Amino acid sequence: MLRFSKLTSHFPLLAGVLFGILSLQPVLAQTQAINGSIRGHVIDVAGASVPQARVTILNDDTGFTRQLDTDENGYYVFPNLPLGSYTVTIEREGFQKERHPGVALTAGVEAVVEAQ
Repeated sequence: MLRFSKLTSHFPLLAGVLFGILSLQPVLAQTQAINGSIRGHVIDVAGASVPQARVTILNDDTGFTRQLDTDENGYYVFPNLPLGSYTVTIEREGFQKERHPGVALTAGVEAVVEAQ
């Protein structure tokens, strides 16, 4: 009998925690539905990763832009981007500049732009 009373005294707390967790699910799903991501890997002609390459994205419709450098393994990720058509430009001193126009970003999609 004592065990049952301890469990019932914690029920409101457990119910509140469960409600909080379930309430977050639609918010997370909505974020994925109104945004997208662009990611990729930059390599040279020999297949070696190119670190510190400058990657620039430009939303062709709005002019929204972001820049970052690839990591030590040549990878990059632009998360939570507004939807639309993007131009991805990749450049590094000693390498030819690459442009990838018309990268379509739709709801919940991760566009992959690889460069060599």
